[in-house]
Amino acid sequence: MDDQLPEGSRDVAPEAAAAAAAGARIGRRRALRAPLLIFLVLAFVIALVGYAVYRQLAASQRAQQGRQLAAVRDLKAGEISRWYASHLEVARAMAADPELGSAVRHWVAAGHPAPAPPEISAIVNAYRAGFDLRVAIVDAAGARVFAQPLRGAPASAREVSFAKQSIAGGEVLFTDIFLGPGGRPAMAFTAPAAGGLPAGAAANAAYILQVDPGQLLYPLIQRWPTLSPSAETLLVQRRGTSVVYLNTLRHKAGTAVRLQFPLTRKDLPAVRAVMGEHALATGVDYRGVPVLASVGQVPGTRWGMVSKIDLSEIDAPLRRIALVVGAGVIGAILLAGAGVLLVWRRRESAQMSLQLGVERELRLSERRFQEAFVHAPVGMLLVRSDRSISSANPAMCRIVGRDEEELRALTFDAVTAPEDRGHVLESVARALGGPEGAFALDQCLVHKGGEPVWARVTATLVRDGDGEAVHFVFVVEDVTERLRADRARLAAEAALAEMNADLERRVVARTEELAQSNQELEAFSYSVSHDLRAPLRALDGFSLALAEDYGAILDESAQDYLRRIRAASQRMAQLIDDLLQLSRVTRAVMAPEPVDLAEIAGDVLDDLRAADSAREVDVSLPASLVVSGDAKLLEILLVNLLGNAWKFTSGKATAHIELGVEHAGHAAVYFVRDDGAGFDPVYTDKLFTPFQRLHTSEEFPGTGIGLATVKRIVRRHGGNVWAEGAVGAGTTVHFTLGEGESG
Repeated sequence: MDDQLPEGSRDVAPEAAAAAAAGARIGRRRALRAPLLIFLVLAFVIALVGYAVYRQLAASQRAQQGRQLAAVRDLKAGEISRWYASHLEVARAMAADPELGSAVRHWVAAGHPAPAPPEISAIVNAYRAGFDLRVAIVDAAGARVFAQPLRGAPASAREVSFAKQSIAGGEVLFTDIFLGPGGRPAMAFTAPAAGGLPAGAAANAAYILQVDPGQLLYPLIQRWPTLSPSAETLLVQRRGTSVVYLNTLRHKAGTAVRLQFPLTRKDLPAVRAVMGEHALATGVDYRGVPVLASVGQVPGTRWGMVSKIDLSEIDAPLRRIALVVGAGVIGAILLAGAGVLLVWRRRESAQMSLQLGVERELRLSERRFQEAFVHAPVGMLLVRSDRSISSANPAMCRIVGRDEEELRALTFDAVTAPEDRGHVLESVARALGGPEGAFALDQCLVHKGGEPVWARVTATLVRDGDGEAVHFVFVVEDVTERLRADRARLAAEAALAEMNADLERRVVARTEELAQSNQELEAFSYSVSHDLRAPLRALDGFSLALAEDYGAILDESAQDYLRRIRAASQRMAQLIDDLLQLSRVTRAVMAPEPVDLAEIAGDVLDDLRAADSAREVDVSLPASLVVSGDAKLLEILLVNLLGNAWKFTSGKATAHIELGVEHAGHAAVYFVRDDGAGFDPVYTDKLFTPFQRLHTSEEFPGTGIGLATVKRIVRRHGGNVWAEGAVGAGTTVHFTLGEGESG
């Protein structure tokens, strides 16, 4: 067997035998104190690591929860601030509207005879579009003279009081959230009907913009982005020496605007919020339960915002983690003890039989080394301390293209590329002079044919029993193909990174273009709302004044011209209002919820009957027709569809209008049907295009925007809309509602 060993490998056997015998003698002299000390050290280290892991997990859990609470608080505060600012802007716009103010003041001064002028209803409905508002008008004495829509509770004493203050002071006021009729939370904005009045003049009426906080504000506050049994958001306010909880509470029903605590309760996060703090805090909530909370304020309001979660919910995973870590620590300690004991017993047994089996083990070791050396898939060399090669395996011979006899006549430097030989010399010197005795290098070897071979070289120094160097065992792995593949991969990754960077640049550019387009659309809407309607009101107002003041001296043709001017300006104003509503429908934020179309349709038809009580119209509505969608947008949809049905059946003595639903497979198809004027099916494609009308203004008034608005609303709900009809046989408009917004 010795004759088959590679030269140099036989030198290892005497030193290994001596080391094994010395180790056996030392092991037999060890006392029981050594394994016991090892066990105690291991137990202490394991327990310390377990405790450190638990503390780190606990700190990470609290920090992560705190960041989530702060994000929820800031998100809710921003949404509420924008909601409040948009409603306040509507109140200020109504207060400054000269057309609405003039119409309201004249009507109230005339004793507000019923019905209200249609221009008041039209302007009020234009302001209500896209907002959760009920608009009432009260005179200077506080009596309600107008409401849109008609349903709903009358104005409360608080709202009337604020309306009188708005008339007296000429300014827009906010009632804040209070308990209205029936003990329900309510809120309102009041504004004087001062549009068009000279400075210092007092209005004789005021608008009350009533808002039900339970419709949008409270659901907005209560929504939580993740599943949690205890998390909730609170809207609070300082009133006197107390903090008042303004919204409905998750864990205590019927307490909105009723529940309050003194400001001396510094352990309540709500108190800290209304005192102006903006921080993460621990304390107790209104139930007295310990919580982690993020407190702050709602910008632009006197409200505070608290997002909180029970500490018990946060700590529940930590308790489970503590149990797992504790069990793991105990198990590890027991396992370590068993391992130490087992190792000690085996060592005692091995030491007793070591000398008997050392020769046999050495022979087996020599055989294994021989087999591993010859059959190893990587190159192996035995190199003396002077770097001369004593033996090489077949894999090494293939790597450098030389047989073993050639390699034995060379040093390792000879098969190393000149630029890497200095690194080899330094590494060998460090291994010979230092305690490590090993090194690893990535270097270039030289094939016999002159081709470079890239290799990963690992060298281990073998010493004899006296610590003298015997030889190095070099393991050489050919990585040439791997290096080429890595270079190709890096090149591909660089190209991909460049493509991604270019894509990101395009996305940023497109985003900037979209933002610019949205800004231009906002600017256009503002211009239409504030700049274009003013000259139209002036044209209509001066034409009316001319007809009233000089009508007696004008002939019939001149008066007809004035009537045409007024009609054209009013049509233009209506067209502008319709365009603005179409724009708002496109940009309004959707808030899906269950909506009863039958209930909304009943209210819309009641308003139509009130405005045209002489009509005989047979209405067919289902008892209930609940869908999922945005309530305000669906109300605008039905106002347009039912308004068209009402308008185009005006030529019939007794008309019929129907709202219903049909089922096509699993899809629900809703429809509004009438037996009015109908339309030529050839022009079906034009019905839902803006400004496309199939009837003249003399036959049926309108702007051609209504059905385009209906199409936008249906598309935003992910549905489709189409119409069927014939001339003189009525019209049926079908529509579906999908799961969400569609492009």
